[in-house]
Amino acid sequence: KKYVQMSVKFGALITVRLESKRFPQKAKKKIYSYSLIEILIKRLLQVEDKQNIVICTCKSKTHGYLKSVAKKYDVKIYFGSKDNLLVRMIDCAKKNNFKYIFRITGDNPFIDCENYLKIKSAAIKKSKLEYIYSKIPLRGMRCELLSLNALKKTLKNSIEKKKIDYL
Repeated sequence: KKYVQMSVKFGALITVRLESKRFPQKAKKKIYSYSLIEILIKRLLQVEDKQNIVICTCKSKTHGYLKSVAKKYDVKIYFGSKDNLLVRMIDCAKKNNFKYIFRITGDNPFIDCENYLKIKSAAIKKSKLEYIYSKIPLRGMRCELLSLNALKKTLKNSIEKKKIDYL
């Protein structure tokens, strides 16, 4: 495993809900014997400590599946706001003392791990970084890193404060 060592606390937040209207329970769909979210977690475990990986979701009828996946891979799970993804991410980051957050969607299992490490290294070198993303052309492989401060500023300056389901 290639971990980038640093004193700043990074977290990989896997934002996922299983109640999509367009493609219900997409993160549970399997490729061979692993669900999309399991493939994603297995890939993240190649580059991130399991204590820094959090399934960031909300309580629902289907959250039992996500709890079982978190237990199986020994990663954390956080239940937050159902209607406000931004508040859910901020609260999760605060609870886990993350200064920087990789926002990773639970239905994109093919994250580029090498690029994840490059972004992390770039963030360590820049002291006032608020946002950085990968420039990989394939959408399902990209990742982005946000500072907790940037998320807080976004919430403070957002017009709609109660329902934010996409950043």
